[in-house]
Amino acid sequence: MPLFKVNDKQPRIGTGCWIAPNASVIGDVRLGNNCYIGFGAVIRGDFGSIEIGDNSVVEDNVVIHAACRTRIGRGVIVAHQALVHDAVIGDHALIGMQALIGDQVTIGEDAFVAEQSHVRKKTVVAAGSIVGGRPAAPIGTATAAHRQALIAGLRAYADLSNACRPCPDDTR
Repeated sequence: MPLFKVNDKQPRIGTGCWIAPNASVIGDVRLGNNCYIGFGAVIRGDFGSIEIGDNSVVEDNVVIHAACRTRIGRGVIVAHQALVHDAVIGDHALIGMQALIGDQVTIGEDAFVAEQSHVRKKTVVAAGSIVGGRPAAPIGTATAAHRQALIAGLRAYADLSNACRPCPDDTR
């Protein structure tokens, strides 16, 4: 498993987690139960601590780092190639593909960050809001349809966690 100890701090992994073989989980990291960590993801708690809540998804090539502390809530999706640094993300939020979440950012519960958005340092994203752009600004309010799409995504990754297995040595 791709887990690494740093300065006597090592990852703590909840039950039912699936971690891709080429992901890296480093140092002071705590994963809740039933998390999915995708291929190429780097979760680096070498300088600070990182906490990811139950049933959260970190998709392929995401980078999460903490100089001090990063906290990601329960039932969150951090989509492909996003970067999260020293931020707090509330429960049931979605961080879109290639989004950049800067230092000391707070993303409220049920909030959505559009793909390729840049949420600048010390920004507070209100619960239930949708932000987008560079820099990110409010563009709407999350609806029941947004929340249903998030739930569907979480279910898809839970299913993938159960279905994804290494191939036998000879796949011909």
